[in-house]
Amino acid sequence: MAPTIKTIGEYKTHQDYFVDFFGDNLLVTQTETPSVIRRWIRDVVYRHRRSRSSHPLVVGVGVQWTPRWYFSAPKGYYRPADTLQLWVGTLCLIIQLSYCERVPHILRRNYFTLTDWHGRSFRPRSFEEIVETCMGFRGVRLDKNISKSNWSVGYLSQDQLL
Repeated sequence: MAPTIKTIGEYKTHQDYFVDFFGDNLLVTQTETPSVIRRWIRDVVYRHRRSRSSHPLVVGVGVQWTPRWYFSAPKGYYRPADTLQLWVGTLCLIIQLSYCERVPHILRRNYFTLTDWHGRSFRPRSFEEIVETCMGFRGVRLDKNISKSNWSVGYLSQDQLL
């Protein structure tokens, strides 16, 4: 069963999507607006504190950038990251750094714990191995054409969102 995307809101400051991913409904927010970023982080932290979990808040982090050959950049020039993705449970925030006037200070606070999975490092692991180990989804593949696409666009394609 292929993942499906449904747009649930397009606003001046952000877009919200439901992604049906192997039967799980994921809420994805795409934005470049600092106030939306702050609100998303505060909501995640509040939910975690209300759950009274003794575990640290663990966040998945992803970064995408557009390859230099998209813009005929000189050799040795590397563009800054275009998107930063934060993932907590079924909530995902895609920050479009290419359009973000400033990154909110709340991103620099130590709310989140970046960690490995049960004491195992993922540095030598492929995307597919990480998804299978952490999420239990076998057969999820990272399409090289999509990962090397233009991430500086105003609206990400459905393939990029997935």
